[in-house]
Parts: sequence; structure tokens; C-alpha cells
Amino acid sequence: TAPTSECLPDHAGEGMQPRHLIGLALALASIVLTNIALLIQKYSAHKEAGRPCYTRYRFWFGFTLNTASEAGLSLPATLFAPLALIAPLGGIAVANNGILTNFGLVCGIREKMSPKEWLATGVIIVGVVLVAVSGPGGDTTVQSCCVAQSLGQPAFIAFVCLSLSLIVFTLIIFPPFDSLASPRLSCIRPKPGSLMRTALSGCTSPACGGFSVLALKYVAHYLFVLPAEARGLSPAPALIGATLATLVTAAPL
Repeated sequence: TAPTSECLPDHAGEGMQPRHLIGLALALASIVLTNIALLIQKYSAHKEAGRPCYTRYRFWFGFTLNTASEAGLSLPATLFAPLALIAPLGGIAVANNGILTNFGLVCGIREKMSPKEWLATGVIIVGVVLVAVSGPGGDTTVQSCCVAQSLGQPAFIAFVCLSLSLIVFTLIIFPPFDSLASPRLSCIRPKPGSLMRTALSGCTSPACGGFSVLALKYVAHYLFVLPAEARGLSPAPALIGATLATLVTAAPL
């Protein structure tokens, strides 16, 4: 069924609000910390290659930092700013990662950017700012009835199925550890540094990242909005299961 009028976006307060700036600041801080965490994990892949998983302290430090960034910064950011403002900021991660590696600011990982790459980085930043600022504002609060309705929409189900397929495909083709790589898939697994590997990662990452942001919004609603809204009433089991499932699914990202 189509969403009711109560669930349609409210653009009466459209425009940048002070609370939106708080959400943007939290999201940007999360992006910076996440980039640092991923570079630490990349450094671990070179320095700790061949060591057992439980002894790779650099990898686990980066993993913990990334998880803490998403839970402590990205999750509250969705409560202050709408997804239309937060989601485009994912493009900043690409630019920030290039800047960090160009100057070797994390673990000495240094990858110099050419003038064309600097130009492309500037275009990305300008584009992200324009998309975020021109996005709809309005109320960031989501009603529980609207959440329940949206979870049953065919478009949402199709989006979840596609995202789940991409996540599973990515983890199979690019396992986090070499010990998990299946020899049977070696013939279709792109070589490290190849153009095909870059293209596959570039296609799956935005879809998985978008699903992760949406999952955080639902989880934030369940953890912070629903308890105050319910006033002691038990939420619907389907809503609990859906929000926890989205968080678990987004965790590998």
C-alpha cells in the first residue's frame, strides 16, 4: 500500500537548520575517523600479512576505531540531520582519503596525487556540498507507523535484496582474510590493483554504503525515538527485528 499522508515528508521547515549543522559536523568527523581506521587496516594488510587473525593488533585497532566512529558519530548524526544531507557526504570520504594519503598523514602511507586528481578531488567536494545544501530539509523525526509501512514497500524490499546480494558478493569475491578465500573462485577473482577489481569495488561500495546509512537511520529511530514515543509500550516485534537486521547487515561494511 502507498504511504499515508502522515508519512509523507514534511518540507514546511525546509532549509538549513542549526541542528542540521550539528548532524553534518558529526557525519564529517565520522568520515575522517573512518578513513583513518581504513588506512590503519590497509597498513596492517602489508605489515601483518601472514600472521594469525587474532595477532593482527593494527587491524583490530582500525576495526574498533571504525566501529566506534559509526556507532558514536554516524548514529547520532542521523538524529540531527535528514538523510538528504548526510548521504551525499559519502563522496567526501574519497576526497579525504586522497588528501590523507597524498601527505602520508596516517601510518606513513603515501600516494601522491597528480594535478588532474587534485582537480577531480575539488570537483567531488564542490559537488557534494551543492547536493547536500540543496537537499530537502524539514523534520528529521520518523513516526513508527511510517517506519512499519516503509519496511513493507516493494521498492524498499527490492533495495534490501539488492544490497544484501552486493554485500554477500563482495565478501565472497574480496574476503577480508586470505585464509577465507576459496581456491575455486580464484579464476574469477580480480587481481589486486587491477582495473576490474577497482571497478567492482567502486560499484558495490556506494550501494552498500547507502544501505548502511539507511540502516543507521532505522536503528537510531528504534534506539532513541521509539522508546520516548512508546511511553513504556512494547514496540512491534517486526519493527525490532527489522531494525536489528539492518544493523547486523550493515556491520561488515
